[in-house]
Amino acid sequence: MRKMMAAVFLSLIFPGLGQFYNKEYKKAIAFIIVDIVFVYVYLKGLMFPLILFHIVAAADAFAAAKDKNSEQEDFLTFQKAVPILGTSVIFITLMIAAPYYFFLKPAEPVASVPQKTRAEMKAAEDKVILHLADKYRHDFYVQSSRYNGEASRYDITVYPKNQQELAFIASYSEKGQSFKDRYMNIRWEKEFDQETSSLLGKGAALSSSIDADEGTQKNLDQLAIPSYEELRLMYAQGYTHEMNIKVKNPESLYPFIIYIKDKKINNPMLKLQLSDRILELNARDIEELQNPSDLKKYIK
Repeated sequence: MRKMMAAVFLSLIFPGLGQFYNKEYKKAIAFIIVDIVFVYVYLKGLMFPLILFHIVAAADAFAAAKDKNSEQEDFLTFQKAVPILGTSVIFITLMIAAPYYFFLKPAEPVASVPQKTRAEMKAAEDKVILHLADKYRHDFYVQSSRYNGEASRYDITVYPKNQQELAFIASYSEKGQSFKDRYMNIRWEKEFDQETSSLLGKGAALSSSIDADEGTQKNLDQLAIPSYEELRLMYAQGYTHEMNIKVKNPESLYPFIIYIKDKKINNPMLKLQLSDRILELNARDIEELQNPSDLKKYIK
């Protein structure tokens, strides 16, 4: 009974293996060839013929094994079964895998990202420039542009006349026919950089991200943009400020942190990138700092 079940199991795994086990070599080769064909049919989306053929092969293997068992005929010995079945499995795998990967494998779906012509890019750039000029009453110039196909959005890097250091991204969405820019933000960030440059210490590099909330943006006069200091005074809770600093010695930044506390910057988030560690502080952490050595407990 054990040998009959072995034949059935082998043919269920792959038709032909059970037939090899029963020493029906010609039939085994035929079953393997037919099953490889059904595997390709399955890969094209039709599973039923493959399942049915596995059942038929298992039934055939069982019937042949039962006859051999009743007639006390020998099955494939273990010493011969291992190399024969092993070679068969390798052959079957190669016969399926090689044609599939080289000829039948469907191409990986590539996101169809629409490309824009230079004329379309120029039209989007002009729209953004006109929008910014009307919004801020300044002349702006295009530095670079790209089209984000997934978001259906043009991202145009622009700068005010004679102020390339204030380059920022202005976006134009095709879907909503809407504009978005970071002109005010980049001005505040540059102002903060200038305010604090002397406090960072040698070798430190600061990058800031200042964002006014929606309510604050509606109240701001776009023709008279307040300085960052004025923003802090006028809308103390209406903005967020994230700071990312690369520094070797965190304790050297203590004067900078004291400055943040003294200026009462709203909800500051400070991330210090050391050579091999990261130090993160939120508003509460900053408020609790009393001396430079306190910074060490935040090192992760």
